[in-house]
Amino acid sequence: IRTMHPDISNPPVYPVVLAGLLKVLPIEYTASSSPPFRYPPELAIGVFNQLLFLGLIVSLFFLTKQLFDGTVAWLSAIILFGTELFWRFAGSGLSTMLVMVLFSALLWCLFLLEREAREPKRGQAWQFGLAALCGVLMGIGCLTRYSFGWFILPLILYVGIFCGPRRLPLALLAFVSFAVVITPWMIRNYWLSGLPFGTATYAVIDNSFLWQGNKLMRSLAPRFEVPVGISPLAPLWNKFFATVKAILAQEVPKFSGSWVSAFFLAGLMMNFRNLSIQRLRYFLLFCLPVAVVVQGMG
Repeated sequence: IRTMHPDISNPPVYPVVLAGLLKVLPIEYTASSSPPFRYPPELAIGVFNQLLFLGLIVSLFFLTKQLFDGTVAWLSAIILFGTELFWRFAGSGLSTMLVMVLFSALLWCLFLLEREAREPKRGQAWQFGLAALCGVLMGIGCLTRYSFGWFILPLILYVGIFCGPRRLPLALLAFVSFAVVITPWMIRNYWLSGLPFGTATYAVIDNSFLWQGNKLMRSLAPRFEVPVGISPLAPLWNKFFATVKAILAQEVPKFSGSWVSAFFLAGLMMNFRNLSIQRLRYFLLFCLPVAVVVQGMG
């Protein structure tokens, strides 16, 4: 499949954004002849990701200021700015920074939606518009990183619990908006390869005990047969328990790359009088187990 059509395993948003960026900028596609041998397109992509990171800091600064106060906002911005792991992603050329900006925009929408449901000021159309925007952001995030799409589950759960008397129609609208965004791409992938997410669909069984290492990715015509006497779900359960155990024991305590994660974990354990803070905390608590399972399986 990958030989026939190389791009069916990758979501389209980030490559399209980079392609548009390189089209707009007056860039020469020749590497410098002297050290440090910079290649202008790589430099442009790195600068673009660093601008996304700065935009993320600004977005979360103002969100934190709305939820807490200026002191907490400045402290949060400084800690985020000083976290080495985020700078590594900002210079890597990966889509991580774009996904984080989309997630911060999603937090803004959920904050405004929950506050409007609790203290109506702008009317019903504003609520439904925010719910639709949440679904669209989730869809764009899914088409940036497929695994991001699983956060539609905590999103629906959050909207369905905390968004007032219209919570069920709002949750349904968010899901429909999400589906409208991703369905054309899934149809395109299925038409090309017979799989909704291309070769990424195989991620759930990759590195299970039947497909260890790079065996699956190097198979031209893989046969998905489980040996006699073994449950068809056994490879999935085995992979789930092995990977989730490793994530909980090794990665969760240092998922931000340093001691900075201690601030986040401590914050999750606190109760707040402000309902908006309390409910956004629940949303993050909904997201964490989903992230652990998806990281382990995908």
